Amino acid sequence: MRRVYGIVLAICLLGLTAAGIVLGLSVWWPQPRRAPTPIPLAPQPTATTASETHRLTLPNIAVPGATATSTIALAQVVLPTPAPPTPPAVLPTAPTQAPTAALALGAASDRCAGVVTRSGAQLTLDGKPFRFLGTNSAYFMEPYFPEAEIAPILDFIGGTFPNAVLRLWVLPGWDLDRLERVLDAGARDGVRFLITLDDYYRGKSEHWFQSTFRMEYLPHVKAVVERFRRHPAVMGWELMNEPTCGPEGLSQSCLDAEYGWVKETSEAIKALDPCRPVSVGTTGYLWGSETDRDNFRRMHALPSVDLVSIHKQVGSEERDIVDIARELGKPWFFGEVYHRVYDDACRPIRVEMLGERADAVAADIRKSLDAGASGYLLWQYAAGPVDMGGRIQWFCGWYEYFRDDPTHARIRNTDWGLGR
Repeated sequence: MRRVYGIVLAICLLGLTAAGIVLGLSVWWPQPRRAPTPIPLAPQPTATTASETHRLTLPNIAVPGATATSTIALAQVVLPTPAPPTPPAVLPTAPTQAPTAALALGAASDRCAGVVTRSGAQLTLDGKPFRFLGTNSAYFMEPYFPEAEIAPILDFIGGTFPNAVLRLWVLPGWDLDRLERVLDAGARDGVRFLITLDDYYRGKSEHWFQSTFRMEYLPHVKAVVERFRRHPAVMGWELMNEPTCGPEGLSQSCLDAEYGWVKETSEAIKALDPCRPVSVGTTGYLWGSETDRDNFRRMHALPSVDLVSIHKQVGSEERDIVDIARELGKPWFFGEVYHRVYDDACRPIRVEMLGERADAVAADIRKSLDAGASGYLLWQYAAGPVDMGGRIQWFCGWYEYFRDDPTHARIRNTDWGLGR
């Protein structure tokens, strides 16, 4: 028996010795360098239940000292000639720090703290009314647009618009790692994003609304929402840019399919993110069509749809659509507001038009906010001449706003009563 005890004791001593050696090596052995800590994100539990068409042919503009190429038609599938292969530029990794005060997160005990959400007929942020100004970008996330150009633009947007929101298009197949870097950069600049998840003008139809959307689009929507539902820079989700049954003659079968698509997709988003508001992305409805008007109403009456989306020209009131939003008791916003000042060569039609537009936009914003609009987004930011790797590509169009547009100065220098 003593021999047995002796053997057991020896085994124990050998085990302790080996453990000590392993522990010593783990302390001494060099550790790999870790990536910087990302922006802190608020924990949010998963829910348990479930216009204007911008088809512009943009000009060739000679730029001294560089080879100019044709500008792209924004919001279309047509892509520019690929640039010579170069290492992709990336936005800087977020430093180890909390978000800016504009996006600071509230108490973790509230699942929607620090998140814009709907409360009746208004948007709120941590219990206080939230209204926003901002702009659009249909091309920031396009693979051909240089990523290094985005951070300075976001810094400009954050310093120009109070409660700044950028309506950002993120289509199926686009790089979600790039989207994460863009959201992180926006958080540092106080910019939130309304993420538009597809574009009607890229191959949609009645058949797509009936069933095809489940093949690529719906998995894309779920992947984006699930990955970024905790990111503080995401203001809300938009199903698509300007869905419509216009090309199908507003047939009842197409309108029913469109309604079914809105219902299924919006409910899928709400199951993943019960806090943030959901917008369909409509331009409104086609005037004179009672069937389209009825479908517009029933889509926005869905419990899973929070925001009534309207696209319009500067100065138009869209009273009938606003009345529907008020009847439904839901917040409404102008997702695209356009006013043409440029010709086909991206030059002002008249020199005076830039100042006239700035006056008109400022008056229209004030009138819209006084009428109860939750948001007002310009169509759209024009990046202008961009170096695409040895050649200059112009990003501009009839309705757009360059950085030095007087409209931006008017917005930046006006107290809109929204806070910053």
